[in-house]
Amino acid sequence: MKKSFPALLIFLAALALWIPAHWKLLETRRALLDSITRLADLRIRLAADQSALDSARREQDAQNKARVQASAAVARAQQALAKMDPDSQWASPPASLPDWNPRSPYIWVPKDFLAGLNARVFDGSGGMTRGAASVLAIDEKTCRVMNDQLESALADYHSLQVSNARTSDRPVDDAKADGPVVTVQIPAMPEQGAEFLDQIGQILQQNIGDQRTGLVTNMAGDWLDNLSGQKPIVISLTLHPDGNCDVDSQLADGNRSHYSGIPANGTAEHLPDYLLPLFADFLPPPDDSQ
Repeated sequence: MKKSFPALLIFLAALALWIPAHWKLLETRRALLDSITRLADLRIRLAADQSALDSARREQDAQNKARVQASAAVARAQQALAKMDPDSQWASPPASLPDWNPRSPYIWVPKDFLAGLNARVFDGSGGMTRGAASVLAIDEKTCRVMNDQLESALADYHSLQVSNARTSDRPVDDAKADGPVVTVQIPAMPEQGAEFLDQIGQILQQNIGDQRTGLVTNMAGDWLDNLSGQKPIVISLTLHPDGNCDVDSQLADGNRSHYSGIPANGTAEHLPDYLLPLFADFLPPPDDSQ
């Protein structure tokens, strides 16, 4: 028994050393198996991702091919349309504005650019000019209806101005004249002028909407200012012994003008049409032969 005790101790000592090593070996094997499993999973996912990438590349290639074919078809259609309708080739807007293409009969500009143009918007009768209506894309029927309303409103306002006009034989600034003088003064009529401008605005809005109305009132600012009634209007005609005339004008916007040496038969061109009856005694009768 005494001889076997040391052997038992040696066995137990060996067993104490072997058990941790064995557990460590088992843990290492389990870790290896887990790694092998994760590696297999990653390989499967990689294969799936590669397949999806290949599919996406094929789809992109197909889309690129379809885009090229569609662009070629559009180009052929545009060429065919250009032969049938030459203006159609300029129908697509450019990438940026403004744009000047030497080959194009048109120019692309932003809408607010129109407000800065010093273009004639209204004619002498108060109707919108054909050029302004064309730029603003107002169709013929709408323009005709709108112009009837505008011309009627201006005629009524001019009649009101004439009814308030005063005439005298004194030249402007009391300057000395060498012949007969007739001076017509229309007093300031701010209330009536404001009502008239409001009426013009309503007519425009009803026919062409707020946006184009804003463009029109900006473009025709000077014309509207002269009809605002804020300041008096003075027009004086002097008939010289040689038969020629001088015309002095001061408009409602404060601008003054002077024309001298005008032949009597050309004087009417320098006077507003609605005021011609007030100068009738100084003007030669119209030439019916013309």
